[in-house]
Amino acid sequence: MACGAVALLVVVCVVVVAGAGAGAQQTADDSVQSYEAHRWDTEDATGDLLTFDLADDEEDLKAPVKVFGYFPHWVHHKNPRLWRRLSWDLLSHFALFHFPLRPDGVIDESKAQIFGDSLHEIAQKAQDTDTTFLLTVTCFDETLHRYILSNDARRREVVENIVNLIGEYEADGVALDFEAIPVDQRTSFTLFVAELAVKAQEKDYEIVVAVPLLDYSDDHTAFDLKKITDAADFVFVMGYDVHHVGSVNTGALAPFDSVYASIDSLMDVIGPDNSEKVLLGVGHYGVEWLCAGDRAGAPVLARGSSLPFNEISKLVNDPEQGVRTDWSIDDQAPFFKRASDGYDQGGYSQGGYSQGGYSQGGYNQAG
Repeated sequence: MACGAVALLVVVCVVVVAGAGAGAQQTADDSVQSYEAHRWDTEDATGDLLTFDLADDEEDLKAPVKVFGYFPHWVHHKNPRLWRRLSWDLLSHFALFHFPLRPDGVIDESKAQIFGDSLHEIAQKAQDTDTTFLLTVTCFDETLHRYILSNDARRREVVENIVNLIGEYEADGVALDFEAIPVDQRTSFTLFVAELAVKAQEKDYEIVVAVPLLDYSDDHTAFDLKKITDAADFVFVMGYDVHHVGSVNTGALAPFDSVYASIDSLMDVIGPDNSEKVLLGVGHYGVEWLCAGDRAGAPVLARGSSLPFNEISKLVNDPEQGVRTDWSIDDQAPFFKRASDGYDQGGYSQGGYSQGGYSQGGYNQAG
């Protein structure tokens, strides 16, 4: 019986029809740090591509499961041939990351230049394998959000720029990753998504909107999920970064209760008719902090640093590293800890990481 596998680059997700919680939204600086810090190898300790089992029957691979993957420019820069090795037959969406918005509302294409001649080949490969090829347009700046979203003319100009960009790159649509949106721009952001959806539908383009873990029943957030989901083809729930590099206490990146409660509230808001539009993003990385103690939730003494899961796996399986693993009852998630050098007050480097689709016994855990 054949077993499908897909390369796990930064984030993958599947459609959820029930499910998850309130999470803390990080700052724009932390969002940028989170992405820029993930310049890890996409290969495990043996040099093989990171993969996970998707289906026992090849006939089940494309539907009804949706597998969405971001492909960052820094991964391509390090390994320009990596995209050829992906299990394209398993991917429903391939999102090229990323195209930042500039202060004048123009889309910065400099990151895409790293892909060079591969861009056309990637687009053709996506077409040949019936994979939706998306461009990820990003904005993590609160001031820029307010400047663009609050002005009808500037907002519509960005919509036109996005639609033109999709055509220029022979893509099938756009993945919006707008973070740190001011709450007072809730209505304007909803209008932006709706206006983009109208223009996209005229050309049969697809729209995916990334949203953080929140209590979506709360009207005092920047995301009107009912209206956004009605307009978009999919919403991508970033099921990670509840704790992140800038957190003041250690903790899981994706505490089980937080993820569950967020998805649960989302389903209540959007209704059953939109349930198949929800994609749950799963992080494949962790964060290590220097902290005051070895218990989960310990106060952080210095800003954390991101670690790819393959490095975490090496740490917990190497006896010479002095790493111990533990389980957080509050977060319902594993974490590791190790004594740090040069601290007389019992400081520990402690890493809490999301399971990334792995069960508790999904790796060879020491102890």
